[in-house]
Amino acid sequence: MTYRDYHLVLEQTSGLCTPLQSDTIWGHFTSYLSQKDSALLEQFIQTYRDKQPALIFSDGLPSVQNKKGNIDVCLPKPADLTIRMDNFKEQKKIKRLMWLTKDDLDLVIADNIDEDFSPEELIEVVSHTDLHNQVSRTAEEQTQLFALDEVWIKTEDKTSTAVWSIFVRVRADFEVRLSPYLKEFISIGYGKKKNIGKGQFKVEIRILDASLFPKINNASAFLSLSSFVPDENDPTDGCWQTFTKYGKTGEAISVLDGHITDNPFKSPIVMLKAGAVFKINDGKLHDYYGRCDLNEKQAVRKEKDYIHPMLAFVIPYILK
Repeated sequence: MTYRDYHLVLEQTSGLCTPLQSDTIWGHFTSYLSQKDSALLEQFIQTYRDKQPALIFSDGLPSVQNKKGNIDVCLPKPADLTIRMDNFKEQKKIKRLMWLTKDDLDLVIADNIDEDFSPEELIEVVSHTDLHNQVSRTAEEQTQLFALDEVWIKTEDKTSTAVWSIFVRVRADFEVRLSPYLKEFISIGYGKKKNIGKGQFKVEIRILDASLFPKINNASAFLSLSSFVPDENDPTDGCWQTFTKYGKTGEAISVLDGHITDNPFKSPIVMLKAGAVFKINDGKLHDYYGRCDLNEKQAVRKEKDYIHPMLAFVIPYILK
């Protein structure tokens, strides 16, 4: 199966209340597609049942865009990095990092790091809490305050702009039909409280520039740019970190089982964080790893037509 890679560049114009994780991004895209082209949606969903997915998303990665439009992407910190550091104090310093620049990742891949290794931090992620009024919709309810956590990204470089990068791998035979929606689906807002103006972006779509990633000719492993769940046939020799996700359904849940559900919650899911690294079993880097439909084996939702892809957008890596 042939794929082509795209790069979505997102400049925040409001607070972000939901993490830019690959499966959540996929859910937003699917919800938007259900409103625009129901026939295409059915074909799109079938690609995941057939284990030949039409789209694979990365997580949102903080990036810096200069005035010429060139971008430096902060890539997920490889999960094996702290193991490579012999000095305990250096391990503590590295442990708090979440991302690495391409140049610093090049040093890690080349195993050219020592106790003086000091990764450059291009982006600062700022989180703050705002208090909002909960409006009473009946005379019986009391108006009260509720807290809303928001995330922004910023850079100290005054000549550059902090943006988010999302990478998308599109199946070639779906490219013409799906690519027009890649910019539109997130331009209408993303995540929690988008109805009151949160999760808003200026969006640009580009063909992926491969120079954003380290160049590796003889990869022995892959680095995941996505939060994902490995498939039972995926490699197991690697390093990773996990987290538990408590997800909710999107707006399109009603079209999956013919009715509107009063329970928007999904079962908890243990996922691997972006930055997981695994040695390649067969000596060949695949286009993606992970499960095309987690709901097939794990009951994320009870609706029979519901699917939940947990796929990884991957780049070549060398694992020592």
